[in-house]
Amino acid sequence: MRLRSHWASTAPLWSHGDDVIAWHVVFDGQLDFLANWLAPMLDRPYLSPVPPQWLHLTVKGVSRAGKVAEDELARLVAAAQERCAVLEPIDALLGPVRVVDEGVTADAVPREPLVALYDALPGDDDGDFWPHVTFAYANAEAEMDEVEANAFEAVRIDAVALLRLRRGEELYDWDVLATVPLASCA
Repeated sequence: MRLRSHWASTAPLWSHGDDVIAWHVVFDGQLDFLANWLAPMLDRPYLSPVPPQWLHLTVKGVSRAGKVAEDELARLVAAAQERCAVLEPIDALLGPVRVVDEGVTADAVPREPLVALYDALPGDDDGDFWPHVTFAYANAEAEMDEVEANAFEAVRIDAVALLRLRRGEELYDWDVLATVPLASCA
């Protein structure tokens, strides 16, 4: 498969140092086994592996960080708390791991409860939600075998985090602004 650089293709939309506010699922060590198992496959000069502490599932964007006032953040969190109170924690499976046009990912299933989480959260509803985790971003154009690793990892999604997300040098990192639990976790 022909890879294109994720960092180059997204640069016009989001430049280095331009923070955004977004809802993500963060895994806090739940994906360490899969990340470590994949490490040798991801050790290629044209890939930027995601360090385990920064693995995430992007749920929904909100806005550029500079455009969201503190009182608006409080309203977003309150709305999410109310809407997520009726959602059950999600037992999801990530996998199989496969090469896509901008890196190496694993789909998250079942899709339906993840879409319900997407729909419940306030923010940009672009209708283009793809529940997945990226384990490595392509940092250059390159040819990579269309490998599908029959590897899976079960995760429990019991909260969603509102993040101030930064795009660094071939890395996304963040500060957690708020964590909103799903129903039975409150």
